[in-house]
Amino acid sequence: MERSEYGIVAIPKIRFTISGAYKRRFLFFKTYGDYEVAVEASISLGRLIPISYHGLPFIDTQIECTMNFEVDEPVTRGWFVTGLIGNAVRNNIKTTLCNQMVETLDDVIRGDVSKLELHFPVAEESTSLDYRLVRPPFMLPQNDARFYLDGTANHTANRPRMALSASGGNMTGRDVAFHVYEGLLTEVSQSLCEKGLLDGNLTSPGKDEVSFQCILAEIDIQNQKNTPHVYLSLTGSELYADGRDVVQSRSYTLTPLQNSEFAIMLRIKAQITDESIDATFNNEILALIAKAFRNSMNVPLPFIRNATLTDTFFRFETHAFIIYGNVDFS
Repeated sequence: MERSEYGIVAIPKIRFTISGAYKRRFLFFKTYGDYEVAVEASISLGRLIPISYHGLPFIDTQIECTMNFEVDEPVTRGWFVTGLIGNAVRNNIKTTLCNQMVETLDDVIRGDVSKLELHFPVAEESTSLDYRLVRPPFMLPQNDARFYLDGTANHTANRPRMALSASGGNMTGRDVAFHVYEGLLTEVSQSLCEKGLLDGNLTSPGKDEVSFQCILAEIDIQNQKNTPHVYLSLTGSELYADGRDVVQSRSYTLTPLQNSEFAIMLRIKAQITDESIDATFNNEILALIAKAFRNSMNVPLPFIRNATLTDTFFRFETHAFIIYGNVDFS
């Protein structure tokens, strides 16, 4: 297995003291007392291999331990037991310490992984997102772990819509990176459309009231010449009082935002001019969807309990953007 597919926990140098009491019978003599032994060691725990367990991110429970150590001369009151104590420490220190450290690491990993929430509400009474893994996780070259998540409401995804990378600080100095694909945002936008949250009655001076109903909502993320763009394409039906049903598609520019509560928000910036469509209710439809996005377009991300996301910034790619941030427990 290549080095890039797993991580390790390395302790290059640790020095500690083992102390205790001894009792020893030698022929007709019995001796007892206290002892101290200083040990210096280097320890490596790994390979830490990310795996998928019933759709949840986890670490393979088979964790290897390698250890190199030196044992100083024991300090005792009985010189003739010094060698016995030294040999006992040398023969048992590796097994005892490795078992304890592997058990501790496993407990820490289980505790940390259990804090990663993978199922959240999108908007009250609208829908929910499923963030189960859709691909086996793997380690990046700098030992950052990456998880590919579903990010759908209809559970029919055949490719990931969200990727989460966790790091010790190698990713531009940040702890985590959320790779948000446009398919995730389209999934949420369309669910809002299907739930009627983008529908409404439109009025304009001197015009009869028109009933607007959303049919299709899609998000497109582009990064052209290092200039990021996020677009909403909205197709809707405009039902007039005289029975006419006019279907038109409008496009809008969006601004992605992120808050400390591990959530993405999209805000409507402006409508893209299109002279081929009837512009009578452009302003009313813009106000309608802008309000709906403010109230309901709040996409929760996998998050750590009792923590906030700080020092965030966006990087845009084709069909996706990445949110980098630090996890703050204070």
